[in-house]
Amino acid sequence: NLPYEPEDFVTSPDGTVAVVRGIDRSRGRARLFLAALRNPKGAIEIAADSVPGVESLHPIEYSVAAVGTNLVVFAAQDGSGDRVYVVPYKHEAPEGKPPLIAIGKRRTIDIRPPGRGRFIQVSDPALSPDGRELAFVGVASDGRQDIYVAPIKGGEARRITDDPYSEKDLSWSPGGIYYSSAATDR
Repeated sequence: NLPYEPEDFVTSPDGTVAVVRGIDRSRGRARLFLAALRNPKGAIEIAADSVPGVESLHPIEYSVAAVGTNLVVFAAQDGSGDRVYVVPYKHEAPEGKPPLIAIGKRRTIDIRPPGRGRFIQVSDPALSPDGRELAFVGVASDGRQDIYVAPIKGGEARRITDDPYSEKDLSWSPGGIYYSSAATDR
């Protein structure tokens, strides 16, 4: 029972927690909620768009969130490009009681494309299995949509793909990074 219509979601590796992007179609606004799947009424809002620093959570366009065992990562438009944010969280499931979630302070991660500048767009984030790195689809100043990997603490991202095709729908497992592509000759 979220206050907004669920439009996109991603679950934690153990399947106990989800980040849900809800949309209010009448106002054209979106919000991100963190919810224990066994207690969705206890969902906590972690971001709302149409405010400075989070002008847009890109509703309907593409996914913007990833969730690990103790960390939420999301991207949002901030001025002329996207920024990446992290929100630590703690999930407890006391026996015989509804699960509880507590969140920490949201902070920005400074992730830059190779060379200099900033990303115009960041989408489809995926955390590495150990939670130390973030893979995402990024559009840098060259206008190409490719996969990048950056340390979760921030810094310069490594370009993983470098082709004219659009990649999306990232997932990172112990076996590697999986994604879909617009490539038709592969």
